[in-house]
Amino acid sequence: MSQPGSALDGFFRRLRTFAPGGISFPLLKFRLGHLLGAGRPSPSVSAEIPVDHKNLSLLIEKGVVNQTAALEPEAVTDILRLAEGVCLGTVPLLGLGPVEVGTPPQWHRDFVSGEYWPCSPHREIDYTDFGGGTDVRLTWELNRCHQLVWLAQAFNFSGEQRFARALLDQMESWAESNPVGQGVNWAVAMEVAIRLVNWLWALALLRTAGGLSSSVWRRVEPLLALHAHYIAGHLEIGRHPGNHYLANGAGLIYAGILLRPRPEASRWLRCGLDIILGEVPRQFYPDGGNFESSIGYHRLSLELCLTPLILAEKAGVSIPGQVRSRLRAACGFLAAYLYDGGEGPNFGDDDGGRLLRLFKRPLQDHAALLWPAYAWLGPQAPPPAGQAGRAEALWLLGEIPGDPPAAKQPPPGQMFPQTGFHRMQTKRLCLSVRTGKAGKRPGHRHNDALSFELLVSGIRCIVDSGTYLYTASRELRHQFRGTAAHNLTMLDGREIAYWAQSDGPWGQQDQAACEVLRWKSGQICSVLVAQHDGYKRLPSPVACQRSFILWADFEALFVQEDFTTDGQHNYELRLHLAPGWEVRGSLPRLLLCPCGAKQPCVELHWIEGDAGLEVETCNVSSSYGQMSPSACLNFRWSSKGNCRRRWGLRLLESTPKSGQPAPAGTLAFPEAEVFRS
Repeated sequence: MSQPGSALDGFFRRLRTFAPGGISFPLLKFRLGHLLGAGRPSPSVSAEIPVDHKNLSLLIEKGVVNQTAALEPEAVTDILRLAEGVCLGTVPLLGLGPVEVGTPPQWHRDFVSGEYWPCSPHREIDYTDFGGGTDVRLTWELNRCHQLVWLAQAFNFSGEQRFARALLDQMESWAESNPVGQGVNWAVAMEVAIRLVNWLWALALLRTAGGLSSSVWRRVEPLLALHAHYIAGHLEIGRHPGNHYLANGAGLIYAGILLRPRPEASRWLRCGLDIILGEVPRQFYPDGGNFESSIGYHRLSLELCLTPLILAEKAGVSIPGQVRSRLRAACGFLAAYLYDGGEGPNFGDDDGGRLLRLFKRPLQDHAALLWPAYAWLGPQAPPPAGQAGRAEALWLLGEIPGDPPAAKQPPPGQMFPQTGFHRMQTKRLCLSVRTGKAGKRPGHRHNDALSFELLVSGIRCIVDSGTYLYTASRELRHQFRGTAAHNLTMLDGREIAYWAQSDGPWGQQDQAACEVLRWKSGQICSVLVAQHDGYKRLPSPVACQRSFILWADFEALFVQEDFTTDGQHNYELRLHLAPGWEVRGSLPRLLLCPCGAKQPCVELHWIEGDAGLEVETCNVSSSYGQMSPSACLNFRWSSKGNCRRRWGLRLLESTPKSGQPAPAGTLAFPEAEVFRS
């Protein structure tokens, strides 16, 4: 390996022949983000920001790094292990786990098909092409360069020069393999922005450990500036600005603060602030939820706003109170949907995306974001429930956050009307229901109107099928976001909303809108009655209504399905069990038990209406790129005219041994007064 600082020499000799003026960055594109925010007060940036690579001190100081081991000692061990793997050519890529990416990494490889993306003008590359079975998201995960931050952290924790050399070698390799504008890694400005943020963090960490001299910075800085130029010239506004646009803003804020005193830096900062400050109230509803109808993208979008604004305030930027208030609401929604394990329900798309992966956390962890949010937004933000995320708060804000007040017992029910999310829980059951309305922006929603997830004693029991992948297979993409992949009743084999082929793997031609008819939250029971219009477009229209009753005394969930129609229809109600659960018995009473776990079983009673049952094998994806087989209950019936079906789930106090029947007794549906009280 080369010495730190020398590995980039070859690239920068070539870079000197490339003038930034040779790239087309249309002024209209560059300023559009600013024009969208016209009328907002200009950001005030402190004139005391130091120049040169000392600007990186705004990100991290050595004293903060030294406190990490005392605060979270296992984090240091995890980072050293990750960095060791990176040096050997192994990088974890989402649900694929550790992947042999090579040394230097194979930056253009598609790790699903094994093929390589061409190094041609990025506008000529159709990265959504399904034909070759490629999934560019996994290629981009490597090129976001989270692993460079791990190498820099390992250099700080251990003092071993090989980690610094590996970091600079990877930067040189990336630059040599990815000429500006060439290849799939320049195709989307979001990817450029996330890569830039991670490079800046990696270099800041090198500086804290004495591994970044001024001469090395002067050679590296033009590559960072090229990334900022590129983002500014390729803002992803589109018809419906979403998380990509937020990422553009985050990258520009980082560049605008940390690449001063470049003359463009103030424009980058203003443009980035205009994007983030303008989009927070547009992309997050007043109740805190994100417009993209996705739990995974709510977490990503919130991080894309919080992290750069924390940096901006450290640099002297005043953040408007209404923006802070909306971000507190977004944190409140995140806290409300969290499960005890730190993850949330799997509603909508989830590609596992993060702006930063400063410490090793489970792929589905959302809870860690609450610590830096609480430390920055103050006591009006929801307090974090555990310790995960405290180290991130230390690194982002520069000090160990104080202990928050004890978390309050969650209420038995919570409603988020603009977002379309309802939460109901007893001591041992937790129910999450998707009640979102149709919108003009397709976002990342699935065909999941009135679908739900159920946890039993903190263990996932009935689950959403997840996302799995985007572009590798049209069939699997539609399968995982389709009606049959959710805990819904499907009519005549039809989707509740059709896909719009012109929008690729993320479009919907129409959307099923939900309407909440009744909502009651109480200590004895909570009631939700809602309907969706997804099947009103059938030749013989059907109004679909679903009622949930969560009864605390019985630790039971009751569900009533009402279908109003004049026609003849075939019905299929699917309930997807989490991997590791098995089904025993036959209708009208079934046992749902976690295999090999000392957890209580759930008894399912089919209470009213004829139905046949087939236990099928389906696929569930808990994280992007990962798929596991699980059991799916498929209840089928046919009916002409109006019909009703009732069923219930009850937690058993003791688990019958394998082969033994459940305790005797039937589950009676609650009286109708429950709906009227």
